[in-house]
Formats: sequence, C-alpha cells, structure tokens
Amino acid sequence: MKMICIENPHYRIEIDSTHGRITRIHDRKGKFELIAEPRLAKNFQLLLPLPGMEANYILGGEQKLSSFHATESAMELHWTDPLKNERGEFALDVTLRIELVEEAIHFNCAVHNRSE
Repeated sequence: MKMICIENPHYRIEIDSTHGRITRIHDRKGKFELIAEPRLAKNFQLLLPLPGMEANYILGGEQKLSSFHATESAMELHWTDPLKNERGEFALDVTLRIELVEEAIHFNCAVHNRSE
C-alpha cells in the first residue's frame, strides 16, 4: 500500500493512499507513536440521519480516496460523491486538510452535503 507522508522536526504523519486513513502519527520529540494499533487507523465519521434511521453513519475509512495533494508540511485529501454505506449512496463530498504548524497538528474537515 502506498503512503502519503508529511513531516517536520516534531511529527511524521502517514496516510494510506487508497482510503485516506491516518495510519501513523509519530511524535519525533517524545519518540512515540500516537496510533499504536493499526486497526485504529481512521480519518472521518459523519452522521447523516435518515427518516426512521437516526444513526446513519458514513465511515471515511470505507470510502475510496478520490484525490490528494501533499507538500512537505501539509496535505489535502478529497472524497467525492457518492459516499456509501450499507443504506445506500449519498451526495456528499469531504475534504480533510492536515497541516503541521511548528509543534502543532491542525486538522480541518469540510463537508459539502447535496443529499436530501
């Protein structure tokens, strides 16, 4: 599996290029892994309530990553319509931006919802 990586003197972040799951956050200064168990690799989870089904979740780890752009210290990941789960397909687009800013990691998630 190909990885997308960004890093600075404080952190190294690795994302799988198939689903965009965050597979590794390594703290270089503290010398430890923030994701110690590979099964915990995730990216986003959306709640999209439906009539008669309030708990309709869209799991980002099950979606195919549509595109990405990475620089040395930032990456932008895109998942485009349709996003799917066992209840169907939904007109949603998700963009996740991860940026290393000195000793911080900034996450920004934007959702474009065109579903009913």
